[in-house]
Amino acid sequence: MKLIEQCEDLLRKILIAERRSPHSSSGRVCQICGNPVANPSLFHILNKKDFPRLRLDARNILLAGWWCCHYKFHHDPYFARDVVWPRIAELLGPDWEAQLKVLNSTKPKLDMLELSKIRLDFQSRLSGRGKGAL
Repeated sequence: MKLIEQCEDLLRKILIAERRSPHSSSGRVCQICGNPVANPSLFHILNKKDFPRLRLDARNILLAGWWCCHYKFHHDPYFARDVVWPRIAELLGPDWEAQLKVLNSTKPKLDMLELSKIRLDFQSRLSGRGKGAL
């Protein structure tokens, strides 16, 4: 598994633990529609292609169910416009896009050294030893 994929997998585990919902027996819900999901995916608010520095930043990520919301977002522009974007504004505030773009401009490039540091940080958080440990 590539280093970036390892980091995404670790981040997904961190976010599932941090964003547990009392409304689901597993604690895993789609942050867009609120439905319980077995395996939430990482939904990048600003896309990875245009904003690669935000790829591993939790402030740019929601946990989403693939079939209930993530897939629809990518294949139905009305769903994105009518459901997803308003939900993001509800969760992050009306100026979410500007804030994330500023964040993108201040974050370091995700080169191998940076990814290695992020992976160590995520591993420490999951094991209970790092900053923001779970």
